[in-house]
Amino acid sequence: MLLCLRSVANALRLKASAGFLEILWRLPIQIERRDALWLWQTVVPLARERHLSAYDAAYLELAKREGMHLATLDRDLQEAGNRIGVPILQIS
Repeated sequence: MLLCLRSVANALRLKASAGFLEILWRLPIQIERRDALWLWQTVVPLARERHLSAYDAAYLELAKREGMHLATLDRDLQEAGNRIGVPILQIS
C-alpha cells in the first residue's frame, strides 16, 4: 500500500512539475552572458559593500541596471535595494 501511495505522489509531483515547466517556458526569459571580469568588477564589489551573496548582488545589480522592481522577501536584499534606489515590489 505504501508503495502505491508513493507512486501516486510521484505521479502528482511529475504532473505539477510539468505544469510549472510549461508556464516557465511561456515566460519571456532572457539569458544574459557575462564574463568573469565583469562579474568581478561589478557584482563582487556590490556583494561586499552590501554584505550580500554573489547571487543576491547579481539580482540586485540586474534590477538596478534594467530599472525594474526587486521582488524578494529577503530583508537584507530589500534594505540593500532601498539604499541604492531600487524599488521593492510589495509582496503580500
